[in-house]
Amino acid sequence: MASSSSQPTDQSRLKQAGMKVFRKRNPTLKKKAKELSGLCDIPVCLISYGPDGKVHTWPESRNDVEAIIGKYKNLGPSSNLSVYSKEYQIENSMDEDLDLGSEKKKKKKKKE
Repeated sequence: MASSSSQPTDQSRLKQAGMKVFRKRNPTLKKKAKELSGLCDIPVCLISYGPDGKVHTWPESRNDVEAIIGKYKNLGPSSNLSVYSKEYQIENSMDEDLDLGSEKKKKKKKKE
Protein backbone atom coordinates (compact mmCIF):
# COMPACT_ATOMS: atom_id res chain seq x y z
CA MET A 1 0.00 0.00 0.00
CA ALA A 2 1.43 3.35 -1.05
CA SER A 3 1.66 6.13 1.45
CA SER A 4 -0.73 9.03 1.06
CA SER A 5 2.16 11.47 0.67
CA SER A 6 3.31 9.79 -2.57
CA GLN A 7 -0.08 10.17 -4.25
CA PRO A 8 -1.03 13.58 -5.61
CA THR A 9 -4.03 15.13 -3.95
CA ASP A 10 -7.21 15.91 -5.84
CA GLN A 11 -6.40 19.59 -5.58
CA SER A 12 -2.93 19.18 -7.11
CA ARG A 13 -4.37 17.02 -9.91
CA LEU A 14 -6.94 19.70 -10.66
CA LYS A 15 -4.23 22.36 -10.71
CA GLN A 16 -2.11 20.25 -13.07
CA ALA A 17 -5.10 19.68 -15.35
CA GLY A 18 -5.85 23.41 -15.34
CA MET A 19 -2.27 24.21 -16.30
CA LYS A 20 -2.39 21.66 -19.11
CA VAL A 21 -5.58 23.19 -20.53
CA PHE A 22 -4.21 26.72 -20.14
CA ARG A 23 -0.94 25.82 -21.90
CA LYS A 24 -2.95 24.36 -24.76
CA ARG A 25 -5.56 27.10 -25.14
CA ASN A 26 -3.71 30.32 -24.32
CA PRO A 27 -1.55 30.21 -27.48
CA THR A 28 -4.76 29.77 -29.49
CA LEU A 29 -6.27 32.86 -27.85
CA LYS A 30 -3.13 34.84 -28.64
CA LYS A 31 -3.24 33.67 -32.25
CA LYS A 32 -6.89 34.74 -32.55
CA ALA A 33 -6.12 38.15 -31.04
CA LYS A 34 -3.31 38.60 -33.57
CA GLU A 35 -5.61 37.56 -36.44
CA LEU A 36 -8.35 39.95 -35.27
CA SER A 37 -5.87 42.78 -35.08
CA GLY A 38 -4.61 42.09 -38.59
CA LEU A 39 -7.98 41.46 -40.24
CA CYS A 40 -9.71 44.49 -38.73
CA ASP A 41 -6.62 46.71 -38.63
CA ILE A 42 -7.29 47.63 -35.01
CA PRO A 43 -5.20 47.47 -31.85
CA VAL A 44 -6.06 44.36 -29.85
CA CYS A 45 -4.90 43.41 -26.40
CA LEU A 46 -5.35 40.10 -24.61
CA ILE A 47 -4.81 39.75 -20.88
CA SER A 48 -5.21 36.34 -19.28
CA TYR A 49 -4.40 34.89 -15.90
CA GLY A 50 -3.05 31.37 -15.69
CA PRO A 51 -4.15 28.92 -13.01
CA ASP A 52 -0.98 29.85 -11.13
CA GLY A 53 -2.06 33.51 -11.09
CA LYS A 54 0.63 34.60 -13.55
CA VAL A 55 -0.40 37.30 -16.05
CA HIS A 56 -0.04 36.51 -19.75
CA THR A 57 -0.55 39.18 -22.41
CA TRP A 58 -0.64 39.67 -26.12
CA PRO A 59 1.21 41.61 -27.36
CA GLU A 60 4.02 40.35 -25.16
CA SER A 61 5.45 43.84 -24.62
CA ARG A 62 4.11 45.54 -21.51
CA ASN A 63 4.56 48.94 -23.19
CA ASP A 64 2.38 47.87 -26.13
CA VAL A 65 -0.32 46.55 -23.79
CA GLU A 66 -0.31 49.74 -21.73
CA ALA A 67 -0.50 51.86 -24.90
CA ILE A 68 -3.57 49.97 -26.13
CA ILE A 69 -5.27 50.16 -22.74
CA GLY A 70 -4.43 53.86 -22.48
CA LYS A 71 -5.88 54.52 -25.92
CA TYR A 72 -9.25 53.05 -24.92
CA LYS A 73 -9.25 54.62 -21.46
CA ASN A 74 -8.76 58.06 -23.01
CA LEU A 75 -11.73 57.76 -25.36
CA GLY A 76 -14.23 60.49 -24.65
CA PRO A 77 -18.00 60.50 -25.05
CA SER A 78 -17.59 61.78 -28.62
CA SER A 79 -15.57 58.72 -29.66
CA ASN A 80 -16.74 56.23 -32.25
CA LEU A 81 -16.99 53.63 -29.51
CA SER A 82 -19.88 55.45 -27.86
CA VAL A 83 -21.51 56.00 -31.27
CA TYR A 84 -21.41 52.27 -31.99
CA SER A 85 -22.86 51.57 -28.57
CA LYS A 86 -25.73 54.00 -29.19
CA GLU A 87 -26.34 52.55 -32.66
CA TYR A 88 -26.44 49.06 -31.17
CA GLN A 89 -28.95 50.17 -28.53
CA ILE A 90 -31.12 51.83 -31.18
CA GLU A 91 -31.00 48.77 -33.44
CA ASN A 92 -31.95 46.46 -30.58
CA SER A 93 -34.79 48.77 -29.58
CA MET A 94 -36.05 48.85 -33.17
CA ASP A 95 -35.81 45.06 -33.45
CA GLU A 96 -37.80 44.64 -30.24
CA ASP A 97 -40.43 47.12 -31.46
CA LEU A 98 -40.72 45.26 -34.77
CA ASP A 99 -41.06 41.94 -32.96
CA LEU A 100 -43.79 43.35 -30.72
CA GLY A 101 -45.58 44.79 -33.75
CA SER A 102 -45.62 41.46 -35.56
CA GLU A 103 -46.89 39.68 -32.44
CA LYS A 104 -49.76 42.18 -32.12
CA LYS A 105 -50.69 41.59 -35.78
CA LYS A 106 -50.72 37.82 -35.23
CA LYS A 107 -52.96 38.17 -32.17
CA LYS A 108 -55.29 40.49 -34.07
CA LYS A 109 -55.59 37.97 -36.95
CA LYS A 110 -56.37 35.16 -34.50
CA LYS A 111 -59.23 37.19 -33.00
CA GLU A 112 -60.77 37.74 -36.46
